[in-house]
Amino acid sequence: MKKVISLFLAMMMVLSLATMTASAAETGSITIKDNGDVTVEAQTFTAYRLFNLSWDGGANYTYTPNTKYNALYTAFAAAHSDITLLAALEHNSVTDDSAAVDTIGTWLRNWLLTNSIAPDVSVVGDTDGEAVMDNLPLGYYLVLGTAVAEDGSIITAAVTLTTTDYHKEIDVKADAPTLTKKVWDVADAGAGETHRPTWQDVTDIYIGQKATFKLESAVPDHSKFTTYSFRMHDTMVAGLTFVSTSVKVYRGGVAPVGGVPEITGGTLLVAGTDYNVIAPGQDVGAAVANGATFSVDFLKIKDYAADEKLYVIFEAELNAGAVVYDPGNKNTAWLEYSNNPYAAGTGETTPDTVVVYTFGLDILKYAANPVPDAVPARLPLGGAKFNVYTQDSTNAGRTPLNLVRLAAGDDTTSAVYRVAASTDLPAAIVTEIVTPDSGLIKVLGIDEGIHYLKETVAPDGFKLLEDDVVITTVVAYTFPENAYTNTAADIIDWDKDASSISSGTQALLLEQPIGILNQSGDKLPGTGGIGTTIFTIAGSALMVLAGVVLVVRRKRASDK
Repeated sequence: MKKVISLFLAMMMVLSLATMTASAAETGSITIKDNGDVTVEAQTFTAYRLFNLSWDGGANYTYTPNTKYNALYTAFAAAHSDITLLAALEHNSVTDDSAAVDTIGTWLRNWLLTNSIAPDVSVVGDTDGEAVMDNLPLGYYLVLGTAVAEDGSIITAAVTLTTTDYHKEIDVKADAPTLTKKVWDVADAGAGETHRPTWQDVTDIYIGQKATFKLESAVPDHSKFTTYSFRMHDTMVAGLTFVSTSVKVYRGGVAPVGGVPEITGGTLLVAGTDYNVIAPGQDVGAAVANGATFSVDFLKIKDYAADEKLYVIFEAELNAGAVVYDPGNKNTAWLEYSNNPYAAGTGETTPDTVVVYTFGLDILKYAANPVPDAVPARLPLGGAKFNVYTQDSTNAGRTPLNLVRLAAGDDTTSAVYRVAASTDLPAAIVTEIVTPDSGLIKVLGIDEGIHYLKETVAPDGFKLLEDDVVITTVVAYTFPENAYTNTAADIIDWDKDASSISSGTQALLLEQPIGILNQSGDKLPGTGGIGTTIFTIAGSALMVLAGVVLVVRRKRASDK
């Protein structure tokens, strides 16, 4: 009857039993194979023949000492006065995954490596995902090695104790953890995007608004570890401010697609008991790793069953320093985890990045040059005042956006306004934008969607626009890669009385403004409703008067 004792002491990796094919010359082979989660390619595996084996191919076999390991036998006897090594292996052969076998295997591995005992055979995994030890004398072997997780981390391989009989293979059964990061993509009024709201790799919001993020992982197989480290790290660019009070950590449950950005059916864990949030200025006995903005250290991971889901939900504000347009405001996370049951080593998953975008309005207030064919054809107008709304004029209670003026502008430069952030002082907040003599205004930090500019004061000698100027920002994304590019987009001048619509090309850096024409004389007659509008629909040529900003962002396909 064969004796097979498998000892699994690697992080998230279990090597099933290998056998050897007995031949007339009493030799066999051990084959260690990939399993799809980790690979043995280019990894070294070694084997130690602790005992010789004589076997008749049936039920009769005999173990005899391998004199190379006499010192090992003596040391084991000294450390285990109540039992010999062979008797211990025989006694614990009832199960290939018992705690007793784990203890014996750990002791053997440590003694062999500490005493620099050369293995009987050493092989390197090939490109086919196999490490083959062939022409081996029959015996009782201890097998050591490493494997590589998908993220590139080296995982210490399981210690396997096995005898030889008919051919079997060692399947690498790994449970290398992964971490996925997503951001909640909120719906934008009037944007016409059907994929929202849901968890995505990108979203767009106003400066001063909070984005909701999700980190997701699963509990690895930590059964062979005495202690286990499991930490999620997150780092933000300067344009995002971490809201430390927003952190929620869940064990189990699901993250619904649509609805609200919450976890359903899970257990809400307790800060300070189940996990610690490690951030600058917080004394919880650990430093923030690798420049991370914050980390979540799971304190009771050993109490959780393998494959249980773990989630971290948190918020960050898009602050006054946010980047407008490309490259956006990136938020990156990764997982640090124990990868060696015999030492304090850790591995790290490949970082996962999401991006928070914000956009801008670029406006030119002008009058037509009364001289035919004169250059310039547009004469900039200073002194015009506008409010910027997110609702049309049919909403009696609408309130203008809160803004901060960054630059007043002059006869050659733009006045620059930014959507207010939570750190802006009340005295700095304005709701009205004013054109300088250049007629140019930039409004930074807006979300995708429709905005309504209401002229409240016309330049001296010019008619007041009774209707809103309606500007629609439309953004197209592709998923789920983490690389982004931008392309040029058509910009349409808003010219109420023009006989034709003038179109040009605008890159995504606010280089060409939307023209808003004023005419001298009395007020223009109202047209009712929400004013004059241009609608652009991706893939169509449907356009009807007013102003539109079409922004196209595409996520370039990239292999992960």
